[in-house]
Parts: sequence; C-alpha cells; structure tokens
Amino acid sequence: MQSNATDLVRRLETLERENRRMKRIGLGLAGVAGALALTSLVAPRLCKTVWAERFVLNDSSGNTRLKLDAYSAGSPTIVAQDRDGRTFAKLTLAGEKPCLEFFDQDGEPAGKVGLSDGKPFVEHANKDDSVAMR
Repeated sequence: MQSNATDLVRRLETLERENRRMKRIGLGLAGVAGALALTSLVAPRLCKTVWAERFVLNDSSGNTRLKLDAYSAGSPTIVAQDRDGRTFAKLTLAGEKPCLEFFDQDGEPAGKVGLSDGKPFVEHANKDDSVAMR
C-alpha cells in the first residue's frame, strides 16, 4: 500500500509541474497576442506620410548633404553634396529621360549617365569622349 501511495504522490507532482508549465506557456502566448493587438492599434498612429515639395537632409554639423526637390526644377531632382556644400551628383527625373550627372570638386560637370529617346548614354565632360551604350 505504501508503494501505491508513493506512486500516486509522484504522479500528482508530475501533473502539477506540467499544469504550471502549461499555464506559463498560455500566459506567454496571451501576452504575445496582446502585444500584437496593441501594435496593430498603435501602428497607424506611428506611421506618418510626409508630403512636401522639398526635403533637405543635413548632417550633424548642419551642412546640407542631400536635397530632394520637386518644386524649383519642375521635375523631381535629388542633389547630393559633400561636407563643404559642393554638389557632386544630381539625379533628374524628367519624364522618360532620367539623368544622373556628376560634378568635379570645382562644381563643373564631369559627366552624365541616363536615357535619351529610350536609349542609355554615357557622356563625359569632354564631348569627344561621349559613349553611347548598347
């Protein structure tokens, strides 16, 4: 009889451990589900759309490094500048004729890559060095 009582106590302890484990797993899953529900409620308030005609990105020193502009040029442009404020690249998106221009350290045009009449081109500052891509 003693052996049956000992076996019964062991089985009861095992069942209680499993029950505690199942409760913890259930609470964890409920917590995750609750967090997901709260995230879905909060996300629309956190995600904002920014509408602007011009966007200027400055570095930690306050120097303009990147400008996205759809206001002054008539077509969207992205201008990248170095730390000294000199433009070194400019992407113009004019209809079906996108063009990426590069500039030297004096701000003079160094070359272009883009599409013209549906065909890609590469143009160096020296017009004699122009290359048509195929």
